[in-house]
Amino acid sequence: MLNKTRRIFFSTAKNSNLYLTLSSSSESIFRSQIIKRASFPGIEGYFTITNNHSPLVTLLRNGIITVEFDEKDKKQFFISDGIFIYKKSNDNNNNNNAEVVGVEIVPLEYLDKNKTVKVLQQLCAVNDATDDKWRKIKTLLGKELCSSILRIAS
Repeated sequence: MLNKTRRIFFSTAKNSNLYLTLSSSSESIFRSQIIKRASFPGIEGYFTITNNHSPLVTLLRNGIITVEFDEKDKKQFFISDGIFIYKKSNDNNNNNNAEVVGVEIVPLEYLDKNKTVKVLQQLCAVNDATDDKWRKIKTLLGKELCSSILRIAS
């Protein structure tokens, strides 16, 4: 009886898919897109998920998200930080869902090192010219984001 159960489970798992939703506070990059695998910058280091991964909820740090749709089609995104959730299917179709909600998520090719340097210089000038604590906090956060982009941008 146990062997039959295993055969049934594995035969249905072959037809299952992994769906990824990638969104930020301002836009949805894609919703329920079928993927083969994806890598994420977790707070303890990079990790990769594939279909039938164990359930997981974790925080993401700034870095590169790599999404592979198939062997030839791969896209990369910069994320400032966010949350990752992986849920196994509760129904009979065995499809699994991964979701990323980030503060800022942009395609990697949109990052511009020169513009980021200019923004960083402007933030430093604003920070030096003000005594307002709130403005200093905002510029500090902006400088941290710019520093993250500069580490990743080519």
